Amino acid sequence: MRSEFGNTFLNYLSTHFDEPINKYVDKWLKEHLHELGYQPVDKKHVSLKKLEFITVRIADRGGLKIGFDLLIRVTARALVKDLWDPSNFVETDIDNQWFKMTFNATLDNDLSDIYIIAFSRYEPQKRAKHNPVDGDLLPDLYEIKEYEKFAIDYIRKNVDKNYDGSYAIPIIDLAKKCGLQVWNYKFAGKRRPYGRIFFEDSEFECFDMETNELITTGVDANTICVDVTANKSEANNKPNITIAHELSHFMLHRKAFFFHRLVQDDLVEFADFRSGPMEAKGFDQDVIDKMEIQASVMAPVLLMPKKALIEYTKSIYNDHIVIGGKDDVLIFIEDVIRRVAEHFGVTNYAARKRLKECGFFQKVDAMVWIDGKYIKPFAYAKGSLAYDETFILSAKQLEQIYQNEKIRKHLAHSKYLFVDNHLVFNSSKYIRRSGNDLVMTDYARHNAEKCCLKFKLVNESKSEFDPLIIDSLFRDANKALAFNLTIATNENLKSKYNENTHRNYLANVREAKSKLSAMTEYQEAIRYLMEFQKMSQQELADACGISLSTLKRYLRKEGDMSKPGKKAAVRLCIGLQLNDDLAILLCEIIGHTFNERDEVDKTYLMVFQTMQQHHIKKVETVLKQLGKENLLDLAQ
Repeated sequence: MRSEFGNTFLNYLSTHFDEPINKYVDKWLKEHLHELGYQPVDKKHVSLKKLEFITVRIADRGGLKIGFDLLIRVTARALVKDLWDPSNFVETDIDNQWFKMTFNATLDNDLSDIYIIAFSRYEPQKRAKHNPVDGDLLPDLYEIKEYEKFAIDYIRKNVDKNYDGSYAIPIIDLAKKCGLQVWNYKFAGKRRPYGRIFFEDSEFECFDMETNELITTGVDANTICVDVTANKSEANNKPNITIAHELSHFMLHRKAFFFHRLVQDDLVEFADFRSGPMEAKGFDQDVIDKMEIQASVMAPVLLMPKKALIEYTKSIYNDHIVIGGKDDVLIFIEDVIRRVAEHFGVTNYAARKRLKECGFFQKVDAMVWIDGKYIKPFAYAKGSLAYDETFILSAKQLEQIYQNEKIRKHLAHSKYLFVDNHLVFNSSKYIRRSGNDLVMTDYARHNAEKCCLKFKLVNESKSEFDPLIIDSLFRDANKALAFNLTIATNENLKSKYNENTHRNYLANVREAKSKLSAMTEYQEAIRYLMEFQKMSQQELADACGISLSTLKRYLRKEGDMSKPGKKAAVRLCIGLQLNDDLAILLCEIIGHTFNERDEVDKTYLMVFQTMQQHHIKKVETVLKQLGKENLLDLAQ
């Protein structure tokens, strides 16, 4: 809108109120020209020649009311008395006169309820022009610092004047008491919104809840529509989150919506989609982003008022802690989060996030849903993790950071392994085997700062956001904000134990590498590595995810017919739990090389460096999450 209309509201005033404002100014000049230092002969000889709309500044008046100051520049012509000879009259131009007109107006019905409350001369100054939809009416991100207070004040004004935040109002009840209807639908379309809020009467396509046929249905203004099926497919109580999110748009952005309808009259709704950004047709993307951020932060505040949350959590917290606080918080934190989620009717994720916002579990992370599962709780020392830092990585983020050459140096020689969605220092002190999986040891889960690489979140928009918003959004796979990761310095990793452990590990690898380098037959190399890792043929076949007969064929000297292809060679390296140096060397003996510029080869190298001790099934799962499951499929 900005590039097309410039200051949209100023243009709107110029287009729709030019005539009445001209008439008002013309009348004022006829009656008050002497206040400008002129002595007109009479009213009929005073006329307005030109009026320019310069800029407008807007103020919030509550509800759908606004106030605004319009600055205008005026040129007039008048027959006035000659200052040197009052008996003579001269016709003169009155140029470049600035005035400020102050209005009150109501946004519904296209500002039909508008009136002037003040008119005065104005001394022009250098002032920045304001795009009204770019911040004047949209509650600014940096102005709403106390979301809790904003929510309580709003509820006191619109629902219960005595509300103090000591209890949570059921979100459907709260929406209805704020004048909204809430309806369940099964939305149509590829993106399928979680929820939509309509500010005007409208209609849209959806599926009939009984027949599942595609229909067009009408919807009244001030209605929240929720796709319960889409929400419940993600998590229990997700519909409540969606209702709270849409209600937050109503509380915070209704005025911005109606303001924008002045220049975009087909705007009827906000829609929060399952993929991609929130949709608010006609708004600039940066404005949409701000609105989405604010709704994401406000929703859990409505669902879990701080006072009520603290009181309830303390009551169940005491059920878990013995006198002296000696119980291990990692043992009971998930139960606390689940009980809070159930009590307030929210998702586990929302409960975890809100508990941290309210001061609980500041040195613990738990119930983080990532890569299709909750990761195990872990703890870290006070002060070791800033608000925009994380120990947690998804599979996609692992691939993302691997593209960074500086980060890749930290991963060389399999120094860190991708375990429990962390990059953990490769040591038996921090990593243990549980069945076919690698997991963090109890010591590692209590001391993440001593063994896990730390990453800094970098917002792609390069805008500064406060800690509340970072914590609220970066794990939400939020549409409005995208984050990159960069490595963060962690001095705790430079302990003597870690340095000595890695030095000893590399010494063992060098010994195996030296013996492998003297071999020319890959069968001999595989047999040596089986002995080096103390693995039988059956154990290796199972670890590679191939049949025993296939492994035996690889080990027979039958020329190229028995030679493993590149995918099979990579599987052998994974099964043998080889670090990147040994894996690359074995593949070279077999006859395969890797090019760091090739995307497929780069993925293989990432697996060698970060997943060397994982079972093949775990590696296949990670590759599937990256959309690259075919890289190890021997049938393709």
